[in-house]
Amino acid sequence: MVAIMTRVLTRMGSTANLNGTMENHKEGIKTYELGYLLATPEAEKEVFSILQHNQAITFNQGKLSDVVLAYPINKNKVAHFGFAQFRADPGDVVKIKSAMVLHKQVLRSILLSVNEKLSNKKAESISSVPHQDKPSSERPVADSNTNTKPQILSNEALSEKLEEILK
Repeated sequence: MVAIMTRVLTRMGSTANLNGTMENHKEGIKTYELGYLLATPEAEKEVFSILQHNQAITFNQGKLSDVVLAYPINKNKVAHFGFAQFRADPGDVVKIKSAMVLHKQVLRSILLSVNEKLSNKKAESISSVPHQDKPSSERPVADSNTNTKPQILSNEALSEKLEEILK
């Protein structure tokens, strides 16, 4: 499996290390994420054929999930949401984007460029910091005896405050 992926990625200008990370030999190859709403689940095969036809290497895909739409899109009240992460040349991405817009079974799509360095750092920082919720008894509670009425200033006092701030 690794040998097959290495051959395919070498043709694309990238190589896969044994630990699964990618190295780009061409500066043009970038990582993208495609999110889409489909009218039918069968249309997902066509989305991946569009990616494959445009020399995109898909390395992660999400499972299709049914979504109730906030408003009908082309008379559809329910759609099938999915996403795919892939690597491709920016010139090919333009073709992918236009093909997604023209496809009748794709209700909506969004194509994002992913900065791998930032996404890896965010994932590391999120995983290294444990999530700790404070119990409700430790949260500060507003004192009910505090004076909540705003202080009324005259025009002269207000202009003096403004002068102090502007200095």
